[in-house]
Amino acid sequence: MPTMLYTGSTGCGKTYKAINSASNFVIAVPCRQLAYEIYWDYSQVDRLDTGELHMGSPTGNQACVYENLTDHVITQDVLIIDEAHYINDEDRGRDLYEKIMHNKRAGKKIILLTATDTLSTQVKKDLGVKEVKLPRQKDAPKKLEISLGEFSQKVHRGMKTIVFSKYTPNNYDVLKYAQYFDIKESNISVLSANTPSYDRVKTQLDFKNGKLQVVIATNVLAQGLNFPAEGVLIEYNQWDDWEVITQKLGRVARPLSGLSKGYYCLQNIPDKKKKEGIPPRSYRKAKTYVRPSGAKLDIENWGFTQHEVPIGLESYKDYKYGSRFLQTLQKKCGALEENEYLASEFLSEQSILLKELLSKRKK
Repeated sequence: MPTMLYTGSTGCGKTYKAINSASNFVIAVPCRQLAYEIYWDYSQVDRLDTGELHMGSPTGNQACVYENLTDHVITQDVLIIDEAHYINDEDRGRDLYEKIMHNKRAGKKIILLTATDTLSTQVKKDLGVKEVKLPRQKDAPKKLEISLGEFSQKVHRGMKTIVFSKYTPNNYDVLKYAQYFDIKESNISVLSANTPSYDRVKTQLDFKNGKLQVVIATNVLAQGLNFPAEGVLIEYNQWDDWEVITQKLGRVARPLSGLSKGYYCLQNIPDKKKKEGIPPRSYRKAKTYVRPSGAKLDIENWGFTQHEVPIGLESYKDYKYGSRFLQTLQKKCGALEENEYLASEFLSEQSILLKELLSKRKK
């Protein structure tokens, strides 16, 4: 059975086609925000597993982040991998690739989705890929590049906008862009991996519903999310390769947004580069955790990568990693330290709020 690879421009309907062609599936995505959006938009999804939130039926169709995709063979018939170019990722790609191969060898149907096909010839050969390029929608909005001055004037006149910031945004950025665009601070919000889970989803829904005009975000918003922005401003940074820039530009005037055109402003677009071979094993395994008290723990054999483990916990509200590490820490070490405990309680409160919000989705 070939592995299906659906490619095509952002917003051409890859996720819609994959989900509606599979009656019994797991869809794995790179970020929690995208998993929540898929759960909100597709009533066929019965269950969510994101590390910070587990809700819904224990059986049926599942949306999860890559790390919560089981190491065993899935019980469903179809495994859908959204944003499949993450197979190239130096931190997460090898584990994802091996999970896909494990399910393929077990006879499961595999569907890969990506707007930026940079998978290597070796990966495609190993997976037995059959590519299907989906056409652009005939009435897809046009995307026009304009100067920073023109862009600012359009935002001042009410254009709904995403600003992709170079660094994690904060209240200073809200003030800066409120002054630059000459709009109210209350019309602007920030969104990053540091934003608590409930606030992340609420910000997205408020933007969709017109309660916010501008969202200042990191790359977390570049990962396949259906943000209906008329304009996108990109503060180019050293981590923005061709894939990332293409994903960011994919937020401009999404199909079905009701827009006839959208606008973007950026510095430059890097060259597209195909990857070679299979993704290497990540050497970014977390080896040490420093507790708020300063005590150091050897966690090399706990099974966490560096991006899953906090570096200090000066403020428990800055804890962005989900509860899995804290749960493991408590099992292995007993009582949590004060800020670890407060972080755990805070995550629990966020999960309750988030469940209440997501339970309001349309059936």
